[in-house]
Amino acid sequence: MKLLTSNQQDPNCPPTFTHNNKEISDHYTIANKLCEILTNMWKIYMLYKKVIYDRVVSFIYKHDVLYKYLYGFRANRSTNLAIMELVDQITSSIDNREACAVIFLDLFKAFDTEKLNTPFLKPGKNV
Repeated sequence: MKLLTSNQQDPNCPPTFTHNNKEISDHYTIANKLCEILTNMWKIYMLYKKVIYDRVVSFIYKHDVLYKYLYGFRANRSTNLAIMELVDQITSSIDNREACAVIFLDLFKAFDTEKLNTPFLKPGKNV
């Protein structure tokens, strides 16, 4: 059995082998072709995914689907910008002699109540 080298062969696909036995050679050829098909399908999927993502994001920004004060996970929006806008609103309210109130909530402990990795019932400890 010897290895055929080819510049056209995809590096992600298994090498094509030749053998005296036609059946073994056919299996390697079929596996290689299948790998090429799957690789091409993956490339098409990734391209299609990017096109759809870009179209959805452009639609969201074009039609103002998201709330304008939503800062998380958006391009050109950060928590620093949210804090700067909050400080700007507070200072403008104070300058205009308007009432201003701020409520800060610390939700760290609210979500830190139960470890999700530990099972509820341990072997030998069940009642």
